[in-house]
Amino acid sequence: MPFNLILIAMNEREFFEMAGNQMGLSVVTRLQSSGFIPPWNTTFSGYFRGNNFVMYRERGKGKLKHELTEAQRAALSEPKFTGVMSKKTQNKLIDILQNWQDTIDHYQYVRLNGSDESNRDLRLLTLTLSAKQRHSDTFIKRNLLNTFLICMVNKQPCIKYLWKAETQKNGNIHFHIIIDRFLYKDWVLDQWNKIQRTTGYAPQKDIVELRKLCPSTRIESLRDKDSGINYVAKYVCKNDGNRKIEGRLWSCSRELTKLKRIDYPLSKMEVEDIVKMGNYALKSGYIDEYCVIVPLLKDYKKLKSQLMLRHNCVQITLENNIDILNLRSLCAEFEIEESEYYRELMGTPSGLQLSYLFENDMLYFD
Repeated sequence: MPFNLILIAMNEREFFEMAGNQMGLSVVTRLQSSGFIPPWNTTFSGYFRGNNFVMYRERGKGKLKHELTEAQRAALSEPKFTGVMSKKTQNKLIDILQNWQDTIDHYQYVRLNGSDESNRDLRLLTLTLSAKQRHSDTFIKRNLLNTFLICMVNKQPCIKYLWKAETQKNGNIHFHIIIDRFLYKDWVLDQWNKIQRTTGYAPQKDIVELRKLCPSTRIESLRDKDSGINYVAKYVCKNDGNRKIEGRLWSCSRELTKLKRIDYPLSKMEVEDIVKMGNYALKSGYIDEYCVIVPLLKDYKKLKSQLMLRHNCVQITLENNIDILNLRSLCAEFEIEESEYYRELMGTPSGLQLSYLFENDMLYFD
């Protein structure tokens, strides 16, 4: 079965074939019989997941905000990094990617229509080792990946990135990095080979010769993909590998975690129209009292642009997201070394942790 974002987004719910026993029912009748559209007036919201569209309405009172389930209590006692990406983390990654893509689409359409700078697209960058891995995963991330990220941010101060570590069949660690700025492929290859050469993973030869000897990078544009989010999610959400990764599996620019999700307010009529657009021949939809997933929309880009222009509140959120993306890095080393994943690599506490240790006389100096 091909990879489907719905399996991640709704992993705790049961799927059924919308075209099954209710084949003869109209779209409106299906929505009413499921209880999603109640007899009283109510408002709905929706958001995109790749080329799928998720619609929901407000639930009643649920569990308290700080109430923990038994599974969550048990998870607190487990190790922080297990080498396996949980469903919650997968959902978080897809949310970041979707917010990122929605913001870039609006950036191109509204601010840079016809401008030379409108080539701000998501690109998938892959970095591999040119020799058998001899060091730990932590060493590779600290001395190779981190150095490359610093060079990349120095080259493009406005660039934003998200990286994910995986293992190859030969056991080597490699990295998928999603970026939103253009980088020349020769520059990427030369920088990565220089870093490899300093640690013995590339021979001590001229950098031009290494282009043929060590073709260890690849750049792939996501612009021509039917759904770039669906495509890239296959890489960042995979758990299969020859072995488990030591330490953190992923990280991203701090600004990407601050992007807000684009929720579209919907009327009852809009809900019915969007459901009619769905391709139910694939029998992969979902519907219950609180949620409807319309899968594999062919004209999802057209629908997205219509919804953006129709609702001013969405445009305000997107403009705020654009301002966050346009933040320029003043010092790449400081930005990366202050990130959570780098402190974990180096084993250094954060500023808040240092303050706590100092106030409680728990700091000791040699």
